[in-house]
Amino acid sequence: MDLDVDGTPLVWSATSPGSGRVMPAPRGSTLAELSERVAVLRSIGEGYVEAGFPDRDYPYLAFGFRARYAIVEIFPSAERTLLLVGNGVVANDINAEVPILDELATFTGDFVTDVDRAWTLVRSFLLDGSAVHLGTWQEL
Repeated sequence: MDLDVDGTPLVWSATSPGSGRVMPAPRGSTLAELSERVAVLRSIGEGYVEAGFPDRDYPYLAFGFRARYAIVEIFPSAERTLLLVGNGVVANDINAEVPILDELATFTGDFVTDVDRAWTLVRSFLLDGSAVHLGTWQEL
């Protein structure tokens, strides 16, 4: 894949800016289009995105954020979910709420990262298809 082009084909679902609910069916588009949706959601202050590739069901990433805090999850298979270990933006003993699908979920600071870093990592995964270099993952 060309790492400099946002025309990467993707399949994704995301919070609808109008309803505040996650779209019921994934849509196919490019990374540029997904980036536009994320920009709108960031301007609103919160959202949830699941994104992967049209030629495979797994892995895919999920990214939930509210204000400046985010959680990144990877689904390497139907049976496994892993959370990205946070970057210290919130102390480990402090909780943060972010949207997961259509609900707010509470996470300890162990798994909270700042929204800029989270979106950079999600984009990196979507450009090269690998999550190995994104950081440390912990299985749920």
